[in-house]
Amino acid sequence: KGNVKVNYVEQGTNKELKSTENLYNEDVKVGTEYKTTAAEIPGYKLVSDSGNTTGIVTENLKEVTYYYERKSATPENPVLTKTGTSSVTNINDKVEYKITYDAILSGYEGDVTIEIVDSLPFAIDETKSDIAGGTYDADSKTITWTVYEATGVVPSDSYTIDFEKNIKLVYIGIPASGDKFTNEVQVVITDGTEREEETPVKHETTIDVKGNVTVRHLDEATGKTIEGISNETLTGKVGTSY
Repeated sequence: KGNVKVNYVEQGTNKELKSTENLYNEDVKVGTEYKTTAAEIPGYKLVSDSGNTTGIVTENLKEVTYYYERKSATPENPVLTKTGTSSVTNINDKVEYKITYDAILSGYEGDVTIEIVDSLPFAIDETKSDIAGGTYDADSKTITWTVYEATGVVPSDSYTIDFEKNIKLVYIGIPASGDKFTNEVQVVITDGTEREEETPVKHETTIDVKGNVTVRHLDEATGKTIEGISNETLTGKVGTSY
């Protein structure tokens, strides 16, 4: 007589994910053909097996093992956008923009944190800026929002992420003579001990600060304006020649 035991374990740790099953309720005759199938285990995917998932019953106990690994918390149908101010005409003005992130999270198990990280081109005046509930790091010049955080999650229904923030920033150090500046926003997923940074979305803002040059025609001896000749005012982008 013989029997077949089927194990369902996590690859690398041999953690039991599903109770061991005996293929037969009692011993069967040696030489009987057997066939096993992998189980569907929420939060895990099948990666390999012991190679003897079908065969012939032998004397005593034969073991079949299916190996699984935890599904990563990869959002489905993710859409990240950043829209807002396309140009600044005064370096002290607020730069306004909106960040949105939509995605569906399902079918995973474990500890997961999903963050939106906005990398800024300059430091900001925190007293005059509205970072919409985010956390500002002056050293890295980033604003971070946690959009999803869970510990020891066992998957059930899917979770919909619907993130939208309106941000107003007053930058410190915008060069009036510059052409443009770029900042990037990206999704960062920490799944267990693994950190994954998604492809960033870039947003460019043109610097279009104007300056004036007044041309006056004076009498060198008296310093007075010469009659009949009007003063001229030239307007152009700061940093350009005149």
